[in-house]
Amino acid sequence: MEPQEIDNLLYARNTTHKENHADRYIDHYLEQYRIYLHIFNSTSERRLK
Repeated sequence: MEPQEIDNLLYARNTTHKENHADRYIDHYLEQYRIYLHIFNSTSERRLK
């Protein structure tokens, strides 16, 4: 998978209702990864302060 494809998956919000179970499964785990990145960045910023 190309870096641009990964960025599109991670940072693009799709507001349409998805009927495909596999798409919802991927969206669920991408959202968990987004939350993980947010927490990781917040923790890193606190350490730097």
